[in-house]
Amino acid sequence: MKNEQIIKRRLERHKDFWKKTNNSPLIGYSFGNYFVSKRFNAVDNLLGMERCVRADDFNVESFLHDYDSMYEQSIEEGADLVFSACPFTGLPWMESMFGCKVIPKENSFIASPVLGADFGKEIKIVDYSWSEKYYEFIDFINKNGEGRYPAAQPILRGPGDVLAGIFGPEELIFCFYDYPEHAKLRLNEISDVFLNFIKKNLEKSKDFFGGYSMGFYPIWCPGKALWFQDDITALLSPELYDEFFLSIHQRMANAYEYSMIHLHPGSFYLIDRLLAIDTLKAIQINKDIGGPSVSEMLPVLLNVQSKKNLVLWGDFTDDDIKLLTSGLNAEGLFIIVHSDYKRNRLKSIE
Repeated sequence: MKNEQIIKRRLERHKDFWKKTNNSPLIGYSFGNYFVSKRFNAVDNLLGMERCVRADDFNVESFLHDYDSMYEQSIEEGADLVFSACPFTGLPWMESMFGCKVIPKENSFIASPVLGADFGKEIKIVDYSWSEKYYEFIDFINKNGEGRYPAAQPILRGPGDVLAGIFGPEELIFCFYDYPEHAKLRLNEISDVFLNFIKKNLEKSKDFFGGYSMGFYPIWCPGKALWFQDDITALLSPELYDEFFLSIHQRMANAYEYSMIHLHPGSFYLIDRLLAIDTLKAIQINKDIGGPSVSEMLPVLLNVQSKKNLVLWGDFTDDDIKLLTSGLNAEGLFIIVHSDYKRNRLKSIE
C-alpha cells in the first residue's frame, strides 16, 4: 500500500510534466552500470560467450529478481521516476528479427551486419524466434509486475539505425547517393515493421493506472506512447535527413498521442526540424561522455523548451544539476541522472 501511494504521487508529477504545469523540474535517478546489459544478473553467463546468442538462450523467468530489485531501488531512491520493466533492453531486438546475428561482447550484445544483403531486396522479419521471445517477456512482466510496474518498450532502434545494422553504416551512406529509391523503400519497410511491433507491444501490455510508460526512459504517459531514435542521423547532412528521414519521423510522431525522439549532441542540427513536428511531444537529449558540457548545450536546450517537453539523461554532477535547474524552465523539464552511486551523492531538488 505504501509503494502504491508513492507511485500515485509520482504519477501526478508526470501528469503535470506533460501538461507543463510542474512548478519544479522532475528529477529521477537511474542506477547501475553505464552498459545496460551489465545491470542484469540474468545475462552474466551469456556476455562474452564465444558463439552468437539465440533467442532461446534467454530465460525470461531468470529476469524476475533483476526486475524486482530495480523496482525496489526505484521506490526507495528513484525520486520522480516510475519504474517500468522492459524486455531485456540490452539486445538489438529489431536487427535480430531482420536476420542479424547477435554477438555477445564483454559488456553488451551487438548486431552483426548481414553479409551479402541486397539493397534492392525487400526487408522483412526473417527470424520470428526473437519477436516471440520479446512477447514472452511482455507476458511475463504483465503477470509478475501487475500493480507494481508495467511492461514497456526497451531500446528499439529506428529505421535508419536498423538499416545501418543490417548493411553497415558506411554502405548505407553510399546507398543514399547511389540507390536513393531503394534506400527509401527499405526505410519505409522497416518503419512499417517498427510501428506494427509497437502496436502489438501496446496491445499486449496492460495499462498502468490508466496510462503507459515510455519504457527505457521510465516516464509515465496518460495515453499510449512510443519513443524512437535514429543515431545514424549524426552522420548525415541536413539535406540527406530531409530527403530520407523527416517524413518517417513525422509518421512515428503521429502514431500515438505521446511521442518522444532520442538525440545525441551530434544530431543537434535536427532540432529546428523536430520542433516543427507538431505531434512530437518531447525531445530526449543525452549528455555524452566526451561531448559538450551542460553550459555549452544550454542554448539548444532552451530552444527545445520553446515548443517541446525536454527530457535529459546523463551522469550529471551536482554543478550540472544546479545549472540546468537555474538556466532552464521548470515546466516540462525531466532530468534523469544516471549514477553508479547512491542517491545521497546528489541532493533532492524540490
